[in-house]
Amino acid sequence: MLQTSLQSGQCRFRVVRHLGTGGLGRVDEIRIIESLNPSLPQGARFARKQLNEQWAREPTAKKRLAREIAALRQMEHPNIITLRGVSVFGGKDLFYVMDLCHQSSRDLLRNQRSSLPLRTVLKWGGDLSAALAYAHEEGFLHRDLKPDNILLTRHGTPVIADWGLGYFVHQTSRVLQPLTVAGMGTEYYCSREQWLTGKCGETGDVYSLGITLAEFARGEQVPLATEAVGSGITDDVVPVSSRGAAHFNSIIKRMTHPVPRRRIQTMEEVEVELRVAASLMRMRA
Repeated sequence: MLQTSLQSGQCRFRVVRHLGTGGLGRVDEIRIIESLNPSLPQGARFARKQLNEQWAREPTAKKRLAREIAALRQMEHPNIITLRGVSVFGGKDLFYVMDLCHQSSRDLLRNQRSSLPLRTVLKWGGDLSAALAYAHEEGFLHRDLKPDNILLTRHGTPVIADWGLGYFVHQTSRVLQPLTVAGMGTEYYCSREQWLTGKCGETGDVYSLGITLAEFARGEQVPLATEAVGSGITDDVVPVSSRGAAHFNSIIKRMTHPVPRRRIQTMEEVEVELRVAASLMRMRA
């Protein structure tokens, strides 16, 4: 039950609509109806994330949600989702409030039924790799990069969300079972080392981002080298119509190599390579 009076930093809200349910959490759009929190002004709309009913009593899941909140509290970047508040009406249920985005990049691909312009993919890729370089510097890996977790603001800016599920992405995970019944779900984006062991370093995120950017550029999932999870992309993703396109194909192949030490090693390097490809797109072939 809600308190009769708000404490500093708290607010009250109404759920407007359900936005989606993932492996661990559910997200709802909310509208602030009363607030003593300057980050959550009355009348504004945000998104609330909490554990879904299946996992709400699971200690490990609750711990991961708490770690996700701690990570978002520490990070501040234009291409990482912004945390606005945590359990802001003082109840016992753990949840957090974040900016409300327009749609996911998965929704964008599904709705337009075509690939994104390569210039857009390179711009987004440069921005997202810069955000991930920042996160890695702060000590955070994502481990679950895919179009579903790259959201778009109303201005079209891509932001990375869902920093909690990645610890559950591996071949024996109970969390992923509902996500993979169609064959190529979350595991399609997963590096081989993470799939086999549940662990990866920065190059695990490099792999997943590479697979995601390839999907943006093709408009659909690009076939992997083999049926094995984490086998990478060896074919050209886009036609070699320019030096920029050729360089992009090379970048994706190096980002998604199945052997971690043979990938591009850092997100800083990924950003540089993608910016180079973008500059080549502006030059005549």
